[in-house]
Amino acid sequence: MAGRLNWRFAQNAETLSLPIFDADEILEISIPPYEEKTFCQTWVAPQYSRIYNMLSHYHERGREFLVYDPDDKLIYQNFSYNDPLNKYFDPPLEMDSDSREDRTFSYCATYNNGLGEDGEPDPSIVKRYSESPQNGLFGFSCTPTHCWSGEVGKRCDGADDHATCDSSPGAGDGLCDACTVNGGVTTEDEMFLILGAYYLEDPDQ
Repeated sequence: MAGRLNWRFAQNAETLSLPIFDADEILEISIPPYEEKTFCQTWVAPQYSRIYNMLSHYHERGREFLVYDPDDKLIYQNFSYNDPLNKYFDPPLEMDSDSREDRTFSYCATYNNGLGEDGEPDPSIVKRYSESPQNGLFGFSCTPTHCWSGEVGKRCDGADDHATCDSSPGAGDGLCDACTVNGGVTTEDEMFLILGAYYLEDPDQ
């Protein structure tokens, strides 16, 4: 695995930078085999905050991450799970209103677990039991529910139910191997997380 970090150093640090880290829904997602689903959530900026940075986090089945400001204007869009857009706002977004509604951002992420561009099942991009770590972390594990080969997309009943997937009785070409994507810490699982940074302005100054 290759990792990279980008550091920015303030020349004259006067204000404490605070993180946007809304992890309330980080693992609360579930995408059945051969489906595409979108999940949305909101984040309320603290009053008098100045938001100057925003980015997103999901894993390999994340297709698009969007953030809308309190006026429902699209301010952030990302398509890459391993190199997300790291957006800076200059000037920062000012959140001074007494109303929570005027400081509420909405964000959405779309995930694809094996739905092809033609709307048909695509086994090359679906989560597979045979290729997924079976560590059961956070209580999630991969149980096959749909066919990966043979009658692709047909429902089946677990890792030993390959005969159900055969293209014809006894053909032996079926594999019950397609799983639901749940929240977790591997790239075969998923996450849903908005990130960024802000600082607080003193209203008395």
